[in-house]
Amino acid sequence: MEIATLVYKQYLASRGIRRRVWSFVRKALIKLLSDPTCSLPIHGKHLKLPLSHSLPGYLKQFPFYDRLPQRFSEYIHQKQGHLNCIDVGANIGDTIASFYKEDTDTFIAIEPNPKFSKLLSENWGWNKKYHSGF
Repeated sequence: MEIATLVYKQYLASRGIRRRVWSFVRKALIKLLSDPTCSLPIHGKHLKLPLSHSLPGYLKQFPFYDRLPQRFSEYIHQKQGHLNCIDVGANIGDTIASFYKEDTDTFIAIEPNPKFSKLLSENWGWNKKYHSGF
């Protein structure tokens, strides 16, 4: 397990003084190692993301945060059997992870930020139905 992943997992799992300690370690690694990449489960998929990314913390603190795409996906799959989706500002592909259910689902993802675009490709480049707009 990479150090950045270990630190983020410990940060998410801790509370109180331990959380503050892991928060300090996380912030130090972000500065010292230029925001290294870690890998965490996001919407049931392991995604690579920068250690500074806030989404895992939001998902832990707010269990219903970002759940609407999953509900849309379930509805569309019931009606059409597959999903065609365009994600503008795709970031690391977390919304794709939320929508993705079947190999027949097609995604066009547009992310202009080079750092996030690289992670988006690493997270979803294996999928033949994923196409990057940048």
